[in-house]
Order: sequence, then structure tokens, then C-alpha cells
Amino acid sequence: MRNLLSYLFPQNILKQKSALNGLLEVNLVNGKKILDSSHSNYSFGSLQKILKRGIQEIPLITESKNILILGMGAGSVVETLRNDFNSNAQIDLVDFDPVIIEIAKQHFNLHLNKNVNLIEADAHQYLKECKQQYDLIIVDLFIDNNIPEKFIGTDFVQYLNKQLTKKGSIVYNTMRQTLSPEKRQRLQESFKNLNLLVKTIERVHGTNDLLIIKK
Repeated sequence: MRNLLSYLFPQNILKQKSALNGLLEVNLVNGKKILDSSHSNYSFGSLQKILKRGIQEIPLITESKNILILGMGAGSVVETLRNDFNSNAQIDLVDFDPVIIEIAKQHFNLHLNKNVNLIEADAHQYLKECKQQYDLIIVDLFIDNNIPEKFIGTDFVQYLNKQLTKKGSIVYNTMRQTLSPEKRQRLQESFKNLNLLVKTIERVHGTNDLLIIKK
């Protein structure tokens, strides 16, 4: 009955507070579970469509062997990579919120996907210490709908560059409402200063700007 009603209006399945991300909700919409924060979709809603648009800019995505996702939510990007882009890559998902990781396991069975590794860690520290290089890095690092300052700093950009393979790419998700044009410009310049190619896709679904960065 709840599944049928979800086609008329959202059905709440879970409300859970996180010390790091505030109130998190799992809702059933049109027969499909989605993960939301107080002000934005974290997985399997508009965010999934936004990141898909960014991945479409990556050449030869099916040849990527190692993919890193910083800020995993419930892992909808894994579904996108597997089903829409036929990727069989090893996917490492990093998130520092144990509540989100547990929700992703219990309600979305993310841990049951083949060649998927869930890592509880701060993305900044993970990149700083990481020895693995990746063909694609997807950056989706938000607290509710804000990107913490440390994830737009020059040191973080340098860490991202260090972890890219020779022909690697980055999809960096930002929100127009919460990241000022000045900060967005500063972020773009940090990538360009490392001789990386930067393309901006503006107003994806009216709300987000995607930076597509390539070596």
C-alpha cells in the first residue's frame, strides 16, 4: 500500500538525526527510495540526474578501471555508472558520516554491489594519505547543501590532481545557491594553475554547476 501511495505523495520510511549532517530522511517517491537532507537530495533523486550529466562528459568511461566517489550519500552514482554507462570499474566510496553509511547499507544495500568498497573517512585526509590513483574522481562533498571550505582550498585541489591517472578526470559538483561566484572562480583557477583543463556546465537542473576537470 505504501508503495502505491508513493506515486501520489512521498512516503516517509526513516527520519534519523546525524551529528554531522543534521536530519536525514529516507522517503519513498514513485516506488523508489531516496535519501534527503533538510534542504537537498542526497541520493536517488535530482542529484542522481545531476551527476549523470557530468559523467556524460567523461570520454571512454567504460574503460575506467578505478573510480573514487567523495561524498557517497546512498550511492546512487554506483547505479548510474553500472546501468547507464556499463562500467565494471572498482568503485571506492568515501564518507565521514557513519550514519549515512549505515543508512546506505540497511535501506539501499549499497555494500552488496560487486567491486564496491565503502570507506568511512574524511575526504581531505583520505586524499592526503591515499596511494591509489583513479581514472575518475567524483566530488560531491556537502554538509546539507553547503561545501565545507576545506574542500575548495588549493591543498585539496592538489591532492585531487595527485590521485588522478595520466588521463584522469574529475566531476566536481557545486550548488549555485550556496557557493558564491567568487569561490567558484577561485576553485576553477586552482585547477587551471595545475595545467588541468576545466569546463563548467552551468545550471544543471536549474540548481547546480558542474566542473569537469581533465588532465
